Amino acid sequence: MSKTLTFPDIEDLLATHLAAALGVPAGTRAAPESSFIRVLRTGGPPATRVSDSPQVTVEAYHRLESGAINLLERARLALMELPGTAVDGFRVKSAEIIGGPSNLPDPTHESHRYTFTAVVQIRGKQPT
Repeated sequence: MSKTLTFPDIEDLLATHLAAALGVPAGTRAAPESSFIRVLRTGGPPATRVSDSPQVTVEAYHRLESGAINLLERARLALMELPGTAVDGFRVKSAEIIGGPSNLPDPTHESHRYTFTAVVQIRGKQPT
């Protein structure tokens, strides 16, 4: 009998990847810095028995509006380079932008915010 595959915490996996790729803080909460990335899982069902298709929203914050859209574009490029690679042992099968970019001001933060939504299909792996 085959073991059940595990799937990553997609928010943590993508935040870690984007922080390294972009050189800015990234996580699931707003940061005190004026420039940062926020990654939130906003849905998505399992695609198959061996893969997951999480829907994620990526938010780019920057003190300048032009900085926010530029940071978001860099995040989009970093995400679109993932298919065919493995991140922390999880193979990324595809990444598709399904919404945005959107100028979505955050009333609780002084920085400007732009967002996009994507679906990232990722293969599970055997538990260790």
